[in-house]
Amino acid sequence: MSPGAALADEEAEVYSRQIPLLGVEGQERLRRARAAVVGLGGLGSPISMYLAAAGVSLRLVDWDLVEPSNLNRQVLYSRADVGRPKAYAAAERLRALNPGVEVEPYYRPVVGRLALEVVRGVDLVLDAADNATVREAINEACVAEGVPHTYAAVDRWFGAYAFFARPGEDPCLACLFPQGLRDHPVHVIGPVPALVGAVSAADAIKFLSGAGEPTRGRMLIFDLREMSFESVTVSRNPECRVCARGEYRAIGEDPGRVFSRKDSHFFFEPSLRPLEALRRARELGWRPLEIRTEFARFDAAGAAVVTYSGGGAIVKGVDLAEAERLIEGLLEAQA
Repeated sequence: MSPGAALADEEAEVYSRQIPLLGVEGQERLRRARAAVVGLGGLGSPISMYLAAAGVSLRLVDWDLVEPSNLNRQVLYSRADVGRPKAYAAAERLRALNPGVEVEPYYRPVVGRLALEVVRGVDLVLDAADNATVREAINEACVAEGVPHTYAAVDRWFGAYAFFARPGEDPCLACLFPQGLRDHPVHVIGPVPALVGAVSAADAIKFLSGAGEPTRGRMLIFDLREMSFESVTVSRNPECRVCARGEYRAIGEDPGRVFSRKDSHFFFEPSLRPLEALRRARELGWRPLEIRTEFARFDAAGAAVVTYSGGGAIVKGVDLAEAERLIEGLLEAQA
């Protein structure tokens, strides 16, 4: 049997429980599809796992590192992953789950025009982010590029989900929240994002395979405390700033030199490379934790520092002023 035939037989066995529902052509569509999962936390974990298991290749988008407080709901990771870049830890897990799909880690923050990089070249974007800045940039980028996208959110015992299948015809996120989104601390039990993420993945599989119509023109509301489930009709706002008037604010911005959120700080420095940083990190007394082709990870006197071969670095666990000092030390050494 030829390698191609063996692979086809193996794929047929792996997907044997879903092919009767999707059809062979539907499974082929999944194999050819590519989706971007933006945010690899409580929502992005089940979304990416179910899509990879179903045969969908993925762009995995998250700029942060795994921390202990993630582990009650972010099932992509184990305790051994604490301190590691989420995009790369998730990629390892998903490649082990299904070696037959392509997995592309994207480790930069989705801010400004970088959102356009994230949505280009994919068939569907699944918004599983945890902050308003990313969500609004992704919505604008998807509308501008005509890319179908979803919205999923959780808080406490509650969840919400919507699918914007046809940008320019369907409502967009700005239609639903014309005054913009607001960030606030989220507390949640693990099954809530698991349920909402599973719904997102199921809708994505229907859409990408052609097996059914996605959830258009509705927002699904979940309350797991009362075990109530509602479907609310949503419609396009003919005066919407984004999808009606084409006023793109977020994606027109320059990402700047640094993006900060809480105690995480990403520096868009093109000169930072893992091997270049390793020598100076040792001179500074930083402890190497993990050195790979894609990134290098250090303990800098209690702060976590990761530099990437594609350029850029993240500092976590300190304030911005201290993060600036740590990065400047590396830059001075390479000048």
